[in-house]
Amino acid sequence: MVAIKCGKMVDRDMRVIENAVVLVENGKIAAAGAGVEIPAGAEVVDASGLWVTPGLIEAHAHGASEMQDINEMSNPITPDLRAFDAVYPFSEDIKAIREAGFTSMVLLPGSANLIGGSGVVLKNKPAKTVYEMAVYGREPLKMALGENPRRCYTGKFTGTRMANAALVRRTFTRAQDYMRQKEAGKLEKTELEMEALIPVLKGEKRVHMHSHKADDLVTAVRLLREFGLDFTLDHVTQGELIADWLAENKILCVVGPIRIQPLKREMEGVHPSLPGVLEKAGVEFALTSDDNYGIQFLPMTVGHCVAHGLSWEAGMRGITLTAAKALQIEDRVGSLEPGKDADIAFFSGDPLLNTTRCVGTMIDGGFCSRSF
Repeated sequence: MVAIKCGKMVDRDMRVIENAVVLVENGKIAAAGAGVEIPAGAEVVDASGLWVTPGLIEAHAHGASEMQDINEMSNPITPDLRAFDAVYPFSEDIKAIREAGFTSMVLLPGSANLIGGSGVVLKNKPAKTVYEMAVYGREPLKMALGENPRRCYTGKFTGTRMANAALVRRTFTRAQDYMRQKEAGKLEKTELEMEALIPVLKGEKRVHMHSHKADDLVTAVRLLREFGLDFTLDHVTQGELIADWLAENKILCVVGPIRIQPLKREMEGVHPSLPGVLEKAGVEFALTSDDNYGIQFLPMTVGHCVAHGLSWEAGMRGITLTAAKALQIEDRVGSLEPGKDADIAFFSGDPLLNTTRCVGTMIDGGFCSRSF
């Protein structure tokens, strides 16, 4: 057993607990909090001068692969693509991300396609193969609306927002027909594109929907609910325009990138005040860098959002527990609670300050990096 003596520990409610202890056994958290006694014979890790937090989580990433291998731009409908097939465990991105305190992330296909394929949730541990990193059973379907699919294709029925929505409807309607035929034993041939959409239609696989503009966000919700799909809205750049509507409809969002110039018109107005506006409206959200190597700078970006109206607690939750919820892994990670994986980050100070360094990262109970 390992006993971690914390200077400050961040608990499930994002409260900062002084002089807490975290017990780790067999890769899991056995106990955490103030008043936890250190068992005789336990290996003691002295982090008494540090902040100890859940391992950070990136809920919308493109790291762990070569970018040219993750954004397939040959067809707007590619549901059978798998990010699993593009993971490069030796990527320098992974090392940089891990050493910044990020223990988990999702690798998503790029956003050129209306239906882009399945992502893969990863533990950012040192590994030689994707099999050692993947969290199985959590492969969200990536979809996109807006300027990306509109500008990447010509002559493929994607030139207007009307066509984008119609093509998504056509595809899922066809998938429903395919699923019914399969269940009735009447299929004449297997179609991998349709097979990939069956677990989505059954609610077994979540959709991560890329959308920035307010009208695209509303269209996304309309389309996805027409087919009864489970989903998050990712980016939500103009979310402040419909913040009350998002809250009323109980939409789980993944907000960001914030630390970026407006690369296209639908991103005009991106500002660090957005998360605070959404918090005040009652929207539940994770926070994302939407990056690869740059994921390591997300905590500082969240701190910038705190300076513009976001609460510190919501900021930390957005890169821990709510991020885990967005990826449907909150039963395993996202907070320091008994029974969860011992994925832990160690910081020299407040994790959201740019003067703070991550000085240690533990995944599944083992240190992957440590400088204290």
